[in-house]
Amino acid sequence: MNFKPVLNARYFTATEKYNEIDWNDFPRVVAAFKDRIDEWYIRPMHVLAQSSHNYNFAIMALNCLLLDTLSQYYYGKLKSHRGTFKKFARENFPEFKQTLPNPIRINKDRLHDGADVLYAGYRCGILHEAHIALYGGIAGANGKVLEIHKSGHVKYDNGADCPSMIIEPYKLTISTEQFFNDYIKQLLDKTQKYIVLKDNFRKKFVASFGVKI
Repeated sequence: MNFKPVLNARYFTATEKYNEIDWNDFPRVVAAFKDRIDEWYIRPMHVLAQSSHNYNFAIMALNCLLLDTLSQYYYGKLKSHRGTFKKFARENFPEFKQTLPNPIRINKDRLHDGADVLYAGYRCGILHEAHIALYGGIAGANGKVLEIHKSGHVKYDNGADCPSMIIEPYKLTISTEQFFNDYIKQLLDKTQKYIVLKDNFRKKFVASFGVKI
């Protein structure tokens, strides 16, 4: 079942209701979408980072939520999917293309690279268990978004070494924000270069907000 907003009763951004936005003006819609993401995701991550290192888990959670959402807009998908999430991470964040020294074994599954770990250990761990899997961690990564370790942080239950990945959440925030700002510029580009990207955005937008643009 699809839903339609009551335009004068709901806020689309922190300060604007649906009926205050011209939905036939695509650049205006994109600007409002940017305001929404900035105010409800990106700005809170900056505020948390400036407040305390103890908020790194919350920053990581917001990063995962935002990356999942942006992957759907980027490819025009109507709902979250692990293949979409991991493809998006690999294509737009080179750090997550790094291959693990050995695949991480999870029952019959295998995690082969950073994107696999980001999805299974961080995104799913936080969403489903409020807990990052033991083969993942959040801490400093020597000035990088992430580091992959062959051993030293976690073992399998038989005592064997297991690889792990450590992410510095605020470094990821900076990368996520940079991607988002570039994405907005591409949506506002007046050439035909990004026509597919714009069509994908429209497809997801209508499904999420019940407004045709």
